[in-house]
Amino acid sequence: MQKKLNEDFIDDYCEKFASKVTAEFFSNGKEVITGKEILKVTPSKQVNFFVIKLLFRYWQEETKKLESPFFNYKHDEVRQAMIQFMNVLSQHIEINREKFETLLNHAVKDTLYLAAMPQAYVEIDLDSRGIELIKEKTVEGTVKYLKIHKQEIQNFMSDMKGLTIDDVIDELPEEFEDFDTTEAVSEECKLLSKVLEITVDKIFSDDPNIDEFDEDDLFAPGEEDLVDERPVAKKTAPDAQAESEGVEISKEDEAMSEEDIQEEEAQSNQPEEEDEEDDIPQSQKEEEEPEEDEEEEEPKKEVRSPVMLEDDDREDDFPEETINKQFEKEEETLAEHHEKAPQEGSILSLISLNHRYMFIKDLFRNDKDEFEKALVELEGYDSFDASVEFLVQGYAKHNEWDMQSDEVKEFLKVLFRRFR
Repeated sequence: MQKKLNEDFIDDYCEKFASKVTAEFFSNGKEVITGKEILKVTPSKQVNFFVIKLLFRYWQEETKKLESPFFNYKHDEVRQAMIQFMNVLSQHIEINREKFETLLNHAVKDTLYLAAMPQAYVEIDLDSRGIELIKEKTVEGTVKYLKIHKQEIQNFMSDMKGLTIDDVIDELPEEFEDFDTTEAVSEECKLLSKVLEITVDKIFSDDPNIDEFDEDDLFAPGEEDLVDERPVAKKTAPDAQAESEGVEISKEDEAMSEEDIQEEEAQSNQPEEEDEEDDIPQSQKEEEEPEEDEEEEEPKKEVRSPVMLEDDDREDDFPEETINKQFEKEEETLAEHHEKAPQEGSILSLISLNHRYMFIKDLFRNDKDEFEKALVELEGYDSFDASVEFLVQGYAKHNEWDMQSDEVKEFLKVLFRRFR
């Protein structure tokens, strides 16, 4: 059975964990951490992999800003040049202390959510990538960076091929209803405790009053924390990437190839003293096949047009062998997330992944569209009392809510925080 999470504890723990690891790594005067070093920075391979994943997704958002209305980005020569440029960038990563700490915080949170709530992780991962139809590459993209529950999630996703994301979301609760996550959480706690003590009983909570959360829960992969707040003029690809906040290009880091991650996967059951330089998941294959027939004529598998060059399936069309690119919530803590980060101060931004999943399941009859519609309508009210009255009249009666239930109380707490 899926238990409730003590989100308040998880938020606090992730912040302290990231702070401690970052302080120790940069204590010797280092100014940046490289891609190769990221894979060794914590005892948890899952955490390290998620840092890379978040980095990729962040880069994806950055590259989408490069497109200019004055040029044909779909032209074959342009695409080839962009791919070559990004492949070179992917071989050389540097992240400064502040940005790395933010990434690590989200990666630890994503890891705990994946271990404890795999069904919610899958939903947010697909949602954040804008997936509409499950294809073979969708499955690969979902499990690419997983070390926890990988086989179970891969089996489920493989069975879902050909279905829409709505079909998958409908099947998730039943698939994972009786899935025991205690062992996975326990194993991850042992690894994380090598840095900062954590126990299973602190992660799970049977008391809904303990299950409160901060405003920056695992809802988005943290792009808003990593993007420079200053308005930035459009630049050419080299200029924009070189000035990307907190992510610098170095000549010291080694290339991350598809062979590296394949070898790492083959050795995943080997002793911990194995060389983790082979762990880097840099050269990710594309997750979705292109809609255009011309794509099949390309001689190289990894040669794909960036997301900004094609409209279908966003993240999935971008060559993830470029290591600054794929970085979400969620994918999202885990993280984190929908295709757009929640607007600061919105009701959506105040709802954590755990609560979001609970609200949809228990209050909105597993209907995500109804849940999102309710949030949009609630944003139109300017007071707590008015918003509650709307909920009672519009949804509580229709969906037969128990107004004394924990789920309703948690939802009302969100509204109170929004309108207080």
